[in-house]
Amino acid sequence: MAGPEANPAHSEGEGASFGRGRTAYGALTCRHFCMNGRQFIVRARRWANARDIEVRFVASEGSGSHGTLYVGERKTTVKDRKKEIGKGLFAKMLADLRIEKKDF
Repeated sequence: MAGPEANPAHSEGEGASFGRGRTAYGALTCRHFCMNGRQFIVRARRWANARDIEVRFVASEGSGSHGTLYVGERKTTVKDRKKEIGKGLFAKMLADLRIEKKDF
């Protein structure tokens, strides 16, 4: 059999996968890691408040939907607060703020 019928994972039924975590509806699914920009800011605030460190998010210090998150003397850029953050960007943002993943 050739074509999508040969592999049931490529059919357009419910829960069909279209590679890289995409479903038939185009939305990304969360297999191992899921966090959007807003959730990152909330967790950074919790982390900083537990250590008595000042936190502020400045939406005007970014182009478009981006903004700058300040944690003490350190800062990082947060992309669109509604969109998912990839693992690589998440690691970079933690590194910018010098936060260890295990502590976050």
